Amino acid sequence: MNTTTVGPSPIDTLSILTHSRNKVTKTWKADGTIAAFDDAKYYSLKQRPVASIKDLSILLTELSFDTHSCLIRGTPVSVDTMAGRDGPQYRHGLVRKALDYFDDQPLHTVMIDVDGYHAFAWDELTHPKEAIDEFVTTQLPPEWHDRPYHWHLSNSFGHPSKQTDGLRVHLWFWLARPLTSAQLKAYAKATDLKADVALFNPVQAHFTANPAMDDGVTDAIAKRSGFAYGIGTVHLDVTDEILTAASNAGGGGQTIIDLATQDATAIRLNELGLVKSKTRDGFNIECPFDDEHSGPSAESSTQYRLPHTNGHSLGQFICLHAHCAERPRMAFMERLGLVNTLDDFDDVSEQPEVKEEAEQTKKAEEVKEDRFKLYTTPEFVVRTKASWLIKGVLPQANFGVLYGASGSGKSFFGFDMAAAIARGIPWRGHKTTKARVLWIASEGQEDMRKRVSGYCQHQGITPEDLPMKFIANAPNLMEVADVKALIKQIRKHGEFDLIVIDTLAQSMAGGNENSGEDMGKVMGHCKDITRLTGAMVEAIHHSGKDESRGARGWSGLRAACDFEYEVIRAGEERVAIVTKMKGGADGDEFGFRLETIVVGQDSDGDDETTCVIQSADATRASVSATAEPNSISDKDVLDKLFVLSGDGVVTLNALQQAVAATKPIPSSGRDARSTTAGKAIKKLVDKGTLLQNSDGHITKK
Repeated sequence: MNTTTVGPSPIDTLSILTHSRNKVTKTWKADGTIAAFDDAKYYSLKQRPVASIKDLSILLTELSFDTHSCLIRGTPVSVDTMAGRDGPQYRHGLVRKALDYFDDQPLHTVMIDVDGYHAFAWDELTHPKEAIDEFVTTQLPPEWHDRPYHWHLSNSFGHPSKQTDGLRVHLWFWLARPLTSAQLKAYAKATDLKADVALFNPVQAHFTANPAMDDGVTDAIAKRSGFAYGIGTVHLDVTDEILTAASNAGGGGQTIIDLATQDATAIRLNELGLVKSKTRDGFNIECPFDDEHSGPSAESSTQYRLPHTNGHSLGQFICLHAHCAERPRMAFMERLGLVNTLDDFDDVSEQPEVKEEAEQTKKAEEVKEDRFKLYTTPEFVVRTKASWLIKGVLPQANFGVLYGASGSGKSFFGFDMAAAIARGIPWRGHKTTKARVLWIASEGQEDMRKRVSGYCQHQGITPEDLPMKFIANAPNLMEVADVKALIKQIRKHGEFDLIVIDTLAQSMAGGNENSGEDMGKVMGHCKDITRLTGAMVEAIHHSGKDESRGARGWSGLRAACDFEYEVIRAGEERVAIVTKMKGGADGDEFGFRLETIVVGQDSDGDDETTCVIQSADATRASVSATAEPNSISDKDVLDKLFVLSGDGVVTLNALQQAVAATKPIPSSGRDARSTTAGKAIKKLVDKGTLLQNSDGHITKK
């Protein structure tokens, strides 16, 4: 594959390897299994120029229907060089996926292999494109965002046996600057790129075909590949240090050095003094069975080829002596002392803990098989758990957010609901399903203790009557170790139905709430908590500086929610509004006030106080009107619209001026009433409460 530059459009010349008979893809078998790729050694070679991501997408779409072909990054060396490097294995007119046949080269083409990503906001099987977009925006660095790319779901994705394996897809991008495999590998290591660096290898196969299907087997995925539109190309920040590291590694040599230092077999061969010299993809070695050979050995008679070279994921032994011609790989491994036999171990099969683990494994396999049980309609419509924790108010879902400004009373409101669920008592006239609740007090732990005491006092119960669990510390949802420790601790205490995190900001130390990558990591860990504990996670969160724009930080948070509540306040009036509810209606409002009560005395004898929830008649409209006397509420706009038009239509300008006139002229400063009115009208149009046509006329929906 050579890269040339023609004006402003650089060209990659890609190498396509094709086998005459064997499939270079997996096959979905009629018995429900998946057959691996056919073993192929020699390929024919053809090359194809591509000048852009669109050209690349066209080529990849063609190759998706060719089950005998794949791509590699390398550029072919001359025929004489191939023959000289590969010796007796060389066949004229054919090539192998080996560094004997290909050198590294700079390419604009790059493929990211996504293997097992569990999307937070989307079901990977039903919405793979949306899950792919989520991966790009939350797992890849910003320079990859909003760029066009070609996507191709992997061979096994969608198979019945792989339903819970997460998203498996190949993403193809076009770089602004061509890079070699060694440079890409150095960049990936320097930036901790979420990619399999084994693919940044001149001879690593990039599988491009759709899966093959046995007769009678149909693909569960309707569309396996496509093109995601974007702007420009991927500009990678490849520093001089990265280029130097790649240059010092020597292209393909970087791959050999890295693999050799990580490969147990290569290390063992060195320890035993069996390495003679280095080859393009491994080592010339002294055969471990040299004492059985009938004659002397040449330098290259026996070779060890490293994993991920020559198209093999495991290391391979090649010995040209007749005694070793049919000797399997495992025989070499055993001779080197790298395979343990049963004689090395005591028989522990009857020990209680071993038997228990075996029984658990058996049960897990039975459960896994039972996941695909077929149900009749009467069986299927029987629900296995309640749809609501609070009927019509709080669903039994996966993830939700309750947000508001500091001092709005959001934590008090959330705790009032959680306590009612834990006790199984009605909440504001709505039936609850009694459930197991855990409250994670990530901030203000002492204040939270007073709130719990105040709630019990106000309800006339003792703390023993409130069957909730509490964690008085802040886990860091950015850190895998913290999440694992949290899940382990939760599971020690049995299953939960609702876990409240108060607050989200205090539970992601070092994270950026505005970063899709950081928030995606936090959301993924919340999903892990749900998956491994069975509990819905509810996050208490802050609103942004502009409260009309919703919760603070990453805009994708709302898309990830099954429900969302906003809490607003004006003076002592507060209201919680349902702004999103899957399976229910948006817009419900719950007015409330906070009543101060005394819960004890401090060391000086002064009263210690907290607040409890009291129902009130407050609404969004009343709170908005009270918030600022000269502000414009939704009610102001809707009332004036009715006066002007009844149920008809009015121009935007007429409505804007009429609404502005309802407020007094400011005694000083700029008169911003018209601007404020315009913003209030636009907010209602954006929400869908009002409709605006192309001529600017406004009517109520």
